[in-house]
Amino acid sequence: MKALFSLSTILVFVITIIMTKATSISLLAPSSGINLNLNFDTGTSNILDSISVDDRTFKKSDATIFSVEIVNRNSIFTLTSKDDNVIRSLSSSDTNDQVTASWQFNNNITVTLQFSSSSSSSSFIDVTPSVIFPDSTNHGVATFTVSIPVNPQASDTAFFPDSYGEEASATNTYSGTYPSASAAMQHMAISSTTAPGLYVASHDKSGDWKELSYDGSSAFGVKMVPIGATKPVSGWTAEYPISLAALPKIGESAPLWFLASELYRAFIFAEPAAPWLQQGPIQKRLPTHLQNSHLWLNTGWQCHDVFEDAQGDPATAQKRVEDVVKIWRGLGLKDPVGLHYYEWQQGPDPDPSERYLFDTHYPDYFPGRVSDDGTTVESFAASVLADLGVYTYPYINGRIFDLTCDSYIADNGEEVCVKVPEKMKLFDGENTKLSVPTENYGSGPDFCIANPATEYWQNKLGSTVESLVKDYGASGVYIDQVASASMNLCYDPAHNHTIANGHWWRNGYLEMFNKIHELAPGAPMVTESNSEIYMDMVEGYLPLTAFMKGLASSSGDKVLVPAFSFVYGGFYNAFGAEFYQADFADVPYLRAKIAAMLVTGTQIGWFSLGGIEDDACGEMGLYDLFMDEGNLDVSQYIVDSANVRSELVDFFLNGRQYPNPVSDPAPEIVKGNKEYHDVMTGTWVSEDGGDVAAVVCNVSGSDKKFTLAFDFALYGWKEGDKYKMETSKKVYVVERGTSHVVEFDVAGSGIEVVRFSLII
Repeated sequence: MKALFSLSTILVFVITIIMTKATSISLLAPSSGINLNLNFDTGTSNILDSISVDDRTFKKSDATIFSVEIVNRNSIFTLTSKDDNVIRSLSSSDTNDQVTASWQFNNNITVTLQFSSSSSSSSFIDVTPSVIFPDSTNHGVATFTVSIPVNPQASDTAFFPDSYGEEASATNTYSGTYPSASAAMQHMAISSTTAPGLYVASHDKSGDWKELSYDGSSAFGVKMVPIGATKPVSGWTAEYPISLAALPKIGESAPLWFLASELYRAFIFAEPAAPWLQQGPIQKRLPTHLQNSHLWLNTGWQCHDVFEDAQGDPATAQKRVEDVVKIWRGLGLKDPVGLHYYEWQQGPDPDPSERYLFDTHYPDYFPGRVSDDGTTVESFAASVLADLGVYTYPYINGRIFDLTCDSYIADNGEEVCVKVPEKMKLFDGENTKLSVPTENYGSGPDFCIANPATEYWQNKLGSTVESLVKDYGASGVYIDQVASASMNLCYDPAHNHTIANGHWWRNGYLEMFNKIHELAPGAPMVTESNSEIYMDMVEGYLPLTAFMKGLASSSGDKVLVPAFSFVYGGFYNAFGAEFYQADFADVPYLRAKIAAMLVTGTQIGWFSLGGIEDDACGEMGLYDLFMDEGNLDVSQYIVDSANVRSELVDFFLNGRQYPNPVSDPAPEIVKGNKEYHDVMTGTWVSEDGGDVAAVVCNVSGSDKKFTLAFDFALYGWKEGDKYKMETSKKVYVVERGTSHVVEFDVAGSGIEVVRFSLII
């Protein structure tokens, strides 16, 4: 046994080689004292026989621990840990702090998995794969998948990093491609209220492509693509590890997302911190109007990307925006409103029938539309800003290139496109035949994916944004798809980046946004979804996929959890969710959707004004409903929610979201297309940890009496700490300790706030 001292914790490794061909490596998790055991046996095909967390064992005999795709000069083939005719062996380091499992195949290719103490934190055991070839000219690695065995119990909950984060019964499956909306972060987890659990994450601070998965029955998976994938090499070792850690049982005030995200945050912020944190806290980059835009509209987004033509007509858009915002102002809205402006583009032919429609001609947009009465894009933006404090963000796309547009034809656009091999085999430089993958959105043209590392694309987007801000009066620009769609691997050597995977994707977008900010200084850029690697490039995320889930489930389905706001609170800004006409038919459900945004710190709304009939999608045009006097109570609730958000804006801009206090009685379920609780709470802790604010929303329509039990120990408060409590009713209480129970009596559509502050 060897003891290693790391900061304030003691890490103990126990490695023993036994004559039965079994060995184990043990880690004492510093935060909880839970013992994590990796048990090996060369008599089993996977060598890693099981993983033990205290008295719980994760083992699935029919799961492979790895699968590697290898290319040669003619084709691609797969090797797995369960293949036959393989020599399996184990070795340990002289210092007894790592174990290496090896599989030697009959073609003299060797695969190893090294299990060792993490270099980033004493909480983790790192798993690092390697492949060794018999020569350096005939083989390359295309993909490598590591699978961590689990056998979920009926009571288990699983956590996945989709958008803000999601939890579900561990019988659910998951697959997400990082970086994208489906995998905004890189950690997954499983645990229950009756047994401890396991944290599984890719610990990569470069933002490279990977696929995270969970099959609902046997394993978590991380699929890697090497930097320089398919190039001939003598061997390959992963650029980052798969990290494992023990998790305690889920507690009433310590849900799984919180337990897992504490570990992930510790990794991300450990020096050197992830590069997307390099800009520091978000507030210093946000203009005052965006900090305080607590409500958002859009001119008429439709979920199938087939839009109403009239919505982008400047005069039509101006009337609709003015009419709705005037109602809100009359009901007491104090702060700015953000507006996404779709279908503003006309193109060079002024004939309305020749207008550039949504999802066509990208990246060609100009000139903008002119209404029959002479209203222009720029006069519309100037008018609603001056008269009503509405800040306009026109739509452009940051990722796709129309193969039929003028720029593609004139500028040899294919040179800019991402390219992949026609046949997956050993990469042979310029002799490898490449093809251009395309996408189609039902709007007519095919698109390639523009490579963000190319100077052409960076300049093209930069000049478009510059014109929108300087010539068309845009307050900022919405650049679609950047943080939503996944990174695309590219094998084109002419693009001067590493083949296939690598840091070039993030760095290319970083260069592009740096140019944009130089060309349009002070104008905020916003994009779709909230993938972590773009945090230092944009001033706003539109997390639509996060709110495609509810905040509650009566059947173990996936629910939104605020893991992202716990890990990255203070470093990002977010706004917007989808709303439908049908929501107005069930006001408690509509209030629940609005409250879900408030409690998660998200700027509220993104209500579509225009729309078309679309039974499959659902009607989204809300202008007429807002103008209906019968819906003034809805507008009042929207305004009230925005004004409460205004009161708490410092917490949402600079603080982090923590688990909610325990409610007695437990809230009931509000059902619609999704499920929510009829009383929702969002608990936010200030940057310095000395202040706590909880916003409590009763959406039920009936008065509710209940208590909330706060556990201050979660925020680092200690026994004997003195604190002050203040409620919406201006009740002040001074207490000592690490817990407090608050009684609430909230009206049927009421919003209450309670604050706690340490007294130093």
